[in-house]
Amino acid sequence: MPSIGTHLRVAGAVHCIVVLPAGAYVLATVVAWPLAVSYALTALPATLVGGIAPDVDHPSSHAYNLAHRWLPVLVGGSVLWASVLATGVLQDGFTQTNVSDTYALGVVSGVAAVSTWYTTRESIPKLRPPHRGIVHTARVGILFGTVFGAYITCLLWTTHMSSSPEIGTMWGAAFVIGYLSHLWRDGELSYQ
Repeated sequence: MPSIGTHLRVAGAVHCIVVLPAGAYVLATVVAWPLAVSYALTALPATLVGGIAPDVDHPSSHAYNLAHRWLPVLVGGSVLWASVLATGVLQDGFTQTNVSDTYALGVVSGVAAVSTWYTTRESIPKLRPPHRGIVHTARVGILFGTVFGAYITCLLWTTHMSSSPEIGTMWGAAFVIGYLSHLWRDGELSYQ
């Protein structure tokens, strides 16, 4: 099994050879060339994460340890952010609301976030499939990339950084390409 460093180097090379030129070319139909190139460059972390993601099913791998540590934090934080946005606490009329209502909404948001964090943290070891099983398939990589791209799009939209889906789509595609580079390096890239 190749090391995490090997997978990161392969994913970085694939990003420079495939994602950067293809992503910039496709995005240039929507935005100006300099912006298209910068969007494609900023997707490098997505390619690198995709390059190590298939090893998340091995309990002693670096990818599994990172996922076990940080995925619950990411999921719980996302639930907290979404619940705060849904309750309207951050909207303009916040100063006019009743303090007890705001407190109750904060408690509900906090409980939802902590519950999600705990459930995710406890579920990761229990739901981990056997190594080189379903996680080492292109279908799962495409599924993960789609979810990842949708997550990035929603994150950018809710923070008002971007209302267009191009960046999230670029990151999702970069993740899939990094994932496929991992499968290719392991000699497990099949067309099934």
